[in-house]
Amino acid sequence: VPLEVCWFVSVVGVVASTAEPHQWMPAVSPALGAAGLAAIVGLFVSLILMRYGLIQQSFLDADESAAGPPVSEKDDKSAGGGKRRKGKQKIRSVAVTKAHGVNPRKEVLREVLFLAPAIVLAIVAHLLVTKVEPIHSAWSSLNTGAAGRYFGGLQAAVFGYLIGGLWVWGMRILGTLGFGKEAMGMGDVHILAAVGAVAGWIVPSVAFFLAPLFGLLWALHLWIGRNQRELPYGPWLAAATLIVLLFYDALADILQPLGLILGVALR
Repeated sequence: VPLEVCWFVSVVGVVASTAEPHQWMPAVSPALGAAGLAAIVGLFVSLILMRYGLIQQSFLDADESAAGPPVSEKDDKSAGGGKRRKGKQKIRSVAVTKAHGVNPRKEVLREVLFLAPAIVLAIVAHLLVTKVEPIHSAWSSLNTGAAGRYFGGLQAAVFGYLIGGLWVWGMRILGTLGFGKEAMGMGDVHILAAVGAVAGWIVPSVAFFLAPLFGLLWALHLWIGRNQRELPYGPWLAAATLIVLLFYDALADILQPLGLILGVALR
C-alpha cells in the first residue's frame, strides 16, 4: 500500500471538511472532538520520540527474506526442498512470524507504547472538557458561532481519521498478541484512516465489519486451491468502503436500531 497516497487523501479530507463543514460527514460532540485533537498531538509526540530513538519502530529487525511469493516446484527442488507432487507449491508467509527472527508479540507491544501518548492525552482532554467547568465553557464557546462550524468540521474529520485507523490497528494488535504472528498490515490502518478523514467515522466503522464478508469467498479459494491462509485485506477494505458510500442510506436504515441502542445518529 503506497502510504503517501493515504496521507494525501487524509490531508485532503481534513482540509475539505474544515472548509465545508458537515456537508457529508457526521458531526462529533465537542468532548469527542477535543479527545481527537489531543490524540493527534499524542501521535506527533510519539513520532518525535521515535525520531530521537526514545522509542523503537516495531518489526524493525525482522528478516524480510523469510517472506515472499509462492516458490515454484523447480525453484524449491533447486533449493534442496526435495521432490513434491506436481502442481504443489511451497507457500512462504508474508505475515511476520518467529521465523523472521523476531517475537511478534513483543514487537507489537512497541506499537502499544507508540499509541500510549495519544490514548493518555485523549482521555485527559475528554475529562478536562467534560469535568472542569472553566475549560468546558471555553471549549464550548470555540464550538459555537460561524467559526465553530469550521472548527467542528475539522474535529469531525480528525475523529473519523482516528476511528478508521483504530479499528484496524486495534485488530492488528489484538490479533498479533493472540496468534503470535503479525495480524493485518499497517497499510490497512492507513487505508481506513484515510477513509475516515474523508467520510467521517461511521463509514469506515461499517466498512471494517463488511470487508470480511467480501473477502470470505476469495479466502476460501486461497485456502483450498493454494494452501494459503493469508488474505491481503486492503482491497476488501476498499471494496467495502465503496459499497458503504454507494448504499449508505439503505445501510443506515438497516443499522438504525443499533444506532438507537448506542445513542448514535446514522444520518
